[in-house]
Amino acid sequence: PAGNTVVPLTYYPDMRIGYSRADNGYFNGVIDDVRIYNRALSSQDVSTIYSGNI
Repeated sequence: PAGNTVVPLTYYPDMRIGYSRADNGYFNGVIDDVRIYNRALSSQDVSTIYSGNI
């Protein structure tokens, strides 16, 4: 899904970064940083990562 939608990975049988199941298209651009966590991040976690203090 596009935008700020969060979908648990258990929703899809396969996970693809840069691919949209909605329109069967691939992202046309560069993906610079990808992170996958085994838990939901708190707002403090996100702020810390965003500020580069990790």
